[in-house]
Amino acid sequence: MGVGNIGAVRMAIEVTGEAAALLYAWATHLFGPLAARILVATAAIWGVFVLVPQLDILVSGMFAAPGGGFPLSANPWLQSLRTVSSVLTILVGVSMLAVIVWSVRFGRAPWRMLRPCQALFVILVYVGGPMLIVNQILKNTYGRARPRDILEFGGSAHFTPVWQVADQCVRNCSFTSGEAASAIAMLSLAFLVCRRWRPVALMAILPMAVVFSVNRIAFGGHFLSDVLMSWMIVGFLMAALAQLMLMPGRMDAIDRALIRDGAASWSPAQRLWVSRILTANTENTAAKT
Repeated sequence: MGVGNIGAVRMAIEVTGEAAALLYAWATHLFGPLAARILVATAAIWGVFVLVPQLDILVSGMFAAPGGGFPLSANPWLQSLRTVSSVLTILVGVSMLAVIVWSVRFGRAPWRMLRPCQALFVILVYVGGPMLIVNQILKNTYGRARPRDILEFGGSAHFTPVWQVADQCVRNCSFTSGEAASAIAMLSLAFLVCRRWRPVALMAILPMAVVFSVNRIAFGGHFLSDVLMSWMIVGFLMAALAQLMLMPGRMDAIDRALIRDGAASWSPAQRLWVSRILTANTENTAAKT
């Protein structure tokens, strides 16, 4: 490598470092230090896959059959694991929504250790990350074909690198992974426990999130970059919302808005509707028992 090339590389490294420092400072000011770290990590991961796009092919190829296809997608145990992931997502959403409805209806949370603002935080993580950003925007915008559909693994579509808009898929495409986004969103449940026990909760939930996400790569449904970018997107949103919502004074304000102001703003018809739902659920539970 010539002297001129070495100088150009050094200049590029310096410029990149300055840009990363500016990005970190800006994100820290707006979203907090944790969200800033995740944003910088996202940029770093993006850079790796831009420099080595074939890394996606290499990782997916570990699960592909020699003649094409992904045999693990037919494994009944792994299919059941995918079902468990979907059921958990539904249970989390329904239970958190029930906490908010109960709090508004009765003016208090159903459990002392679970505050309405915490339930709202979990719902916003799931709605904003997996549902809106990933499934509605990214998956229907970038047109990236899934691993099982590309030429390298027996399909007919062309491989495209991460963050590159393509025309190899029309809707519900590979980039990014909705199920990996939902899996990592489970980490928001760790914010329901006190700060002292939060690391323990994170370590308990994280292995499940990783297994659910890797399962999608094994099925040929997503590339490694799809999974990692979903993790980063939801992680950033989670950290930013925690900074915005879960500070002590803000938690009190949100609880008051949900319990007092929220109930006061409901019309008589809305209150009757919620009351009927709660009554019906109680009667159904009693009838089953």
